[in-house]
Amino acid sequence: MKRFEKPLDGLIVVDAHLQDYEMLVDELELDEMRLSLFSSGEEALRAPSLGNPALWIVNVRLPDMSGIGFLNLVRRRVRRSSMFLVGDKYSAVDELSARAGGATAYFCKPPSAAWLDGYRFPTRSRAIRGPTNGVPKVAAVMRPP
Repeated sequence: MKRFEKPLDGLIVVDAHLQDYEMLVDELELDEMRLSLFSSGEEALRAPSLGNPALWIVNVRLPDMSGIGFLNLVRRRVRRSSMFLVGDKYSAVDELSARAGGATAYFCKPPSAAWLDGYRFPTRSRAIRGPTNGVPKVAAVMRPP
């Protein structure tokens, strides 16, 4: 049985310190999750086939650009992915910047599969129709803060 409510259909990690993710990778490989690791933003952006992963985990400080800048570049290409920004150590400034920049969540290391437990990732289905009361409407898609 999978450990997540809804299995992720892909995870991409972008961080100069990929060794920090060894335990997370081991946990996720047990769940047979599609996983890609990149040590810089440029490397991730040049990858031949990123697909449409459900989740990106990006360090706030990449060696070649800021995590916020990277997030903005990726959002232009992949709109329905969740983006977690991660700091090497906690910083209130980084957390505020991450939230203001549109990140789904902000965490600090060490990375853990517990970050993913119970989180509902966006589905690829159409929006649910809301009550019409004679006027056609579509319910808003809700995302966690």
